[in-house]
Amino acid sequence: MLKKQQRRVIVRMKESSAIENALPVSPAGFGESPYKCTPLHVDANGTQEPYEIPQKIEDRPQAIQSVTYGEDYGTMSEEAKCLRRTYTIEAPDGADLETLIAEMNGNAEVEYAQIDELNEILMIPNDPSFNDLWGLKKINCEPAWEISEGEDVVVAVVDTGVDYNHPDMRDNMWTSADGKFGFDFSDNDDNPMDYHGHGSHVAGTIAAVGNNQTGVIGVAPKAKIMAIKIFPNAFDSVIARALRWAVDNGAKVLNNSWGPRNRRPHNRVVEDAINYVNSKGGICIFAAGNSNDDTQFYSPANMTNVITVGATDKNDRRAGFSNWVAPVDVSAPGVDILSLEFKTSNYVSKRGTSMACPHVAGLVALALKIKPEATFEEIQRRINNGVDLIQPDQVLGRGRINALHTLQNMLFKLQTGTVLQETGDNFEFALAPNRDIFAIKKRGTGTNSTEVHVLSAAQNYQAFSLQTGTPLYESGSNFQFLLAPNRDLFVIKKDRTGSNSTEIHILSANSKYRRYSLHTSTALHETGDDFDFVLAPNRDLVAIKKRNTGSNTTEVHILSAATKYRSFALHTSTGLEETGDNFEFAMAPNRDLIAIKKNSTGTGSTEFHVLSAAHNYRSFSVQTGTILHETGDNFTFAFAPESDLVAIKKNNTGTNSTEVHILQVNKYKVPATSEAVLAKL
Repeated sequence: MLKKQQRRVIVRMKESSAIENALPVSPAGFGESPYKCTPLHVDANGTQEPYEIPQKIEDRPQAIQSVTYGEDYGTMSEEAKCLRRTYTIEAPDGADLETLIAEMNGNAEVEYAQIDELNEILMIPNDPSFNDLWGLKKINCEPAWEISEGEDVVVAVVDTGVDYNHPDMRDNMWTSADGKFGFDFSDNDDNPMDYHGHGSHVAGTIAAVGNNQTGVIGVAPKAKIMAIKIFPNAFDSVIARALRWAVDNGAKVLNNSWGPRNRRPHNRVVEDAINYVNSKGGICIFAAGNSNDDTQFYSPANMTNVITVGATDKNDRRAGFSNWVAPVDVSAPGVDILSLEFKTSNYVSKRGTSMACPHVAGLVALALKIKPEATFEEIQRRINNGVDLIQPDQVLGRGRINALHTLQNMLFKLQTGTVLQETGDNFEFALAPNRDIFAIKKRGTGTNSTEVHVLSAAQNYQAFSLQTGTPLYESGSNFQFLLAPNRDLFVIKKDRTGSNSTEIHILSANSKYRRYSLHTSTALHETGDDFDFVLAPNRDLVAIKKRNTGSNTTEVHILSAATKYRSFALHTSTGLEETGDNFEFAMAPNRDLIAIKKNSTGTGSTEFHVLSAAHNYRSFSVQTGTILHETGDNFTFAFAPESDLVAIKKNNTGTNSTEVHILQVNKYKVPATSEAVLAKL
């Protein structure tokens, strides 16, 4: 039952200040009663008794609670210092809090003062009517569990408590060294038993025990639930203490299916606590809210350093109650969600963004099991990159979460936006031996010159090591570019040459691409769009005819570097049928030919077919789907020296940046019989 609503003010002091010196004398409605003041930072290991500060200045002790007291203050993080300098002040009935807050905010020693408001649960009750876990199937959990089940990742459910006796939750409860399941900040004791049912329902969606022949299963069926009870007295100060305690005691993920009762764009004390959580490596997930309103008006769901979740129904439509638009990051199922019923061994369906939020919290637990050191930014990016695109009536972030795609994204060696804006068909890419990426702008340069922009691998493609125009006029679709091992740039003109021959023009790396080291026609007739070219490690030029071959097979023609491309070293058909524009080719360091099928695969995955050089490209050494979705014309591929596959997304990224996705060779999704072969590439 809700206690009589307390009336409190929250104050954060500046450094080297004292709360005793900042409190006004005889504010309206306070009478002569002393102030009751409680430091927010006190560890939650028992009841927290306020200390009293007299109204009269002459009766006050001198700075007994200076905000910088204690030898440890100087070693704290900035986020921890903010909480150390924060206090709550209890106010009697009838006190004029607005005037008190205005006066304190005008004090030079005060950073901010605000009312300690009560927050509410973001769930819409519903009768039990749905007996299937449609949400987990919709977000593709079953195949995701083959990669991770969230083993032992600690998820704090900051809520109404958790029924830790429920048969589908007992085995997945976190416990402290003294056997406690968490903490009750609403009543200041160590028994976080659920009094309402909301928290148990949320906890079940996150981590109900799986494969126990009982009830339901959670998104992360082997994660651990830390019960953090903040309701019914979920004041801002209570929540701030709870968030800090949870992350200090090992929570990596914090589920927050609650928010303000009404529009409230800022909540400084809770925002301070979330910043502290982030500084400790924790990740906060927030329900967007159920007001059918713009989420920007609701703190802390509108913060950029939390993952905010909107709600969808079984048809991927926005749930009519769900808040929307930025800063919602993603959406998840939030209607008719079946989970635990507290104080029973039964199950119940509920709806609300409260029910959507734990789907994402569980997904974050799955992801952290794969990569425990992942930062908030990386987790957010990988989830965003893995969503299924939907068409709700209002924007719900990047899309609806897909657990399998997110976990596959976690297996990438690197996923990052670059300093290069989205590009497109007027750009072509090549990979240097040191993994620098060459972005070659073929046309639309404004300088009437083909340009070279080199993205530095040493700085994760966040900086250029070279940007220059070349002596080559703007080129176009009939040109293709390749990079030699010594970083010379090969310019291959496929048609409209005037010599009825495919031509090679080599731009010298030593001149920073300002001079040519070779101009020559080749033994190959003019080619065109049905040809693709790759460069072998010894600078032989491999011409791959993708279609219109007459032999119903993709063909390989190798022009010899030893004869300056005037003669062939090999003509052969391959083990691959005719291909087309949905294929791209690359060459491994051992001269195996990599055929990358970007779309129309039938598997929903970009595919990887390795033609063996040892068998003159007549047989495959690997054929496999990858962890990369089907791609298409807005992707281009390169093969790194150690056999990693580099996927460069040129446009339609959603980030206004050309993106780099590197698949690690030992993390491709390959049949067991092919793993040894692939490892040798």
